[in-house]
Amino acid sequence: MTTDGQSPWIARIGTPSSPAVRLLCLPPAGAGKAIFRPLAALLPAEIDVAVLRAPGRETRRREAPIEQMHQLVDTAVDALDAYQELPLNLLGYCSGTFTMIKIARQLVATGRPAPVRLFICSAAEPRHIERDRPAHAMSDDRLKHYLRVRQVTPEAVLSDRALFDLFAPTLRADFKLFETAEFEVTPVLDIPITAIMGNDDRTIRLDALLDWRHHTGRTFSIHLLPCGHDIFSPENIGAVVKILTSDMIG
Repeated sequence: MTTDGQSPWIARIGTPSSPAVRLLCLPPAGAGKAIFRPLAALLPAEIDVAVLRAPGRETRRREAPIEQMHQLVDTAVDALDAYQELPLNLLGYCSGTFTMIKIARQLVATGRPAPVRLFICSAAEPRHIERDRPAHAMSDDRLKHYLRVRQVTPEAVLSDRALFDLFAPTLRADFKLFETAEFEVTPVLDIPITAIMGNDDRTIRLDALLDWRHHTGRTFSIHLLPCGHDIFSPENIGAVVKILTSDMIG
């Protein structure tokens, strides 16, 4: 049984007619459910798509964002207890990938059902995080430049002062989450990993993506798409759908 609609933490997208597996998506810094709507619209009816919606965004915008990884992960894992009727896959996009790997480890460590597969999208392995110049502590101007160069935040947000001021607290909190968290490679997860990135992604190097292979004792596969950081753009989302569908339901 699920208690869908009662937990603000798990936001489902649509109601698939014949769900066989669940895909829980972890959004990038400052983002929420909306970023995954185009993906959910194209996935087959066998895949139930949900998004982890933490405080500080969308319907939870009035709540203070969480800045500590352990607090976010503990609460998210507890919320997932009500969603165990379907096999779980986790998808992390950009900085959401760091939360994803922590959730996967916590599920295993606490004896809960382990995820069937992890999908890593457009994210470097945690040891490549630039901890000596954290984005969460940058001035507004430097943070805007950092986000603009890496093309990880819509220009509409960066160029509009009011919009940026609205999103900035959550953006900073989300960056602080993974820039201050400790990450481990061992024990190695007994969960296959699929990694996806664009050939022209300015935010990560290929070797930084490949280092995710050290986190799994199962299969590790990588897919390179002809794009930049945004693998969910209209030109590339079809390829992403094929990869996810093949790995989840064959």
